[in-house]
Amino acid sequence: MPISAPTKASQEVANEIRQAFRRAKKVRAVGAVSLKRLRLVLGNAGAQPGKYVLTQATKAELDALGDAAKDVFGWVARDGAGQVVTRAGRPVITFTPRGLSSLEEAVKTFGHETKHLKDFAAGLIVSSEAMAEETGEKLWLVVQRSLGR
Repeated sequence: MPISAPTKASQEVANEIRQAFRRAKKVRAVGAVSLKRLRLVLGNAGAQPGKYVLTQATKAELDALGDAAKDVFGWVARDGAGQVVTRAGRPVITFTPRGLSSLEEAVKTFGHETKHLKDFAAGLIVSSEAMAEETGEKLWLVVQRSLGR
């Protein structure tokens, strides 16, 4: 059975499909994630991000950190007395640009900081960094499964 020459319409469809795939690759290649996307992904994974206020660090906050800002992914806001700062009764988790540099980093940072919040709520004054890191890693595994990766 002979194969017919491609028609103009089929070539246009093929070009549109190629362009769509190129756009998808560009979108996937963009590393930074928004707080909105993070909330959606966490919600789909069952992590209940609505219990927390998620914010981005302001320029003033990053300037106050100085050189240490490059090593910080995020933090739980606390007042001078060490109490967790809340807005409308919800604890505040602040993300730096590094913490939002990719979906993986954002999810791990969220898991890390929520572990600290749970420890503080349980009455601990100091929370274990190793346990918080492990919690972030475990949350990332859950999110990966929910994304089908």
